[in-house]
Amino acid sequence: MKLFRFHDPSDYRYAEAGRRGTWSPAHVGVCPECTASRQTRVPPLKIAWEPGADVIGDFTWPGFDSDIAVQDHVLATLSQQFSGFEGQPIEMVDDPTRRRRKQPMVTLPYQGPRLFDLWVTAWASADRDRSTIELEYACRTCRQEQWRMRLPSEGEILVPERALDGASIFRLNEAPAWIACTEAVKRVVEAQGFTNVAFIELGSMSM
Repeated sequence: MKLFRFHDPSDYRYAEAGRRGTWSPAHVGVCPECTASRQTRVPPLKIAWEPGADVIGDFTWPGFDSDIAVQDHVLATLSQQFSGFEGQPIEMVDDPTRRRRKQPMVTLPYQGPRLFDLWVTAWASADRDRSTIELEYACRTCRQEQWRMRLPSEGEILVPERALDGASIFRLNEAPAWIACTEAVKRVVEAQGFTNVAFIELGSMSM
């Protein structure tokens, strides 16, 4: 079975939002060796709407491809068939610096469809011996690793089925900023015609 990752299609017909938090621990800096952040994003997801459009898609991308907000009917559809995630609350904050004249924009108080943070709970590791991935850097201080992930056209990324433990939506330890899914999830999203979402092939599930 093929694996994919959710991708922001940059469809400017739909409202965009910027991520404003929440991170934990709240008051820490970066690693002195590799400069990686020592914070992790935790619920609730805080967002501020950007100018440009006021139509809210089924998917919204406040953190590039790393965070996804979905409308309640999307969460319900996915929850009925798949696992590895849960819906977490979203808080909306006002950002006066983003207000511009003559540009449509989602405004507060919010009156649009109910949104949820697609919070991924399942994590898996790729088969590092059989996949075409390369360890570029391992920090001696914070122990974070940076992996080079190649697209299927350049090689192959294999994720053992047992590593998913039945999850259909998950994050990879080697690429934690991506939200990955099975081909079955992709088929359902496309069959439902959900808007403002695309997919990039990631690799395959292996036995």
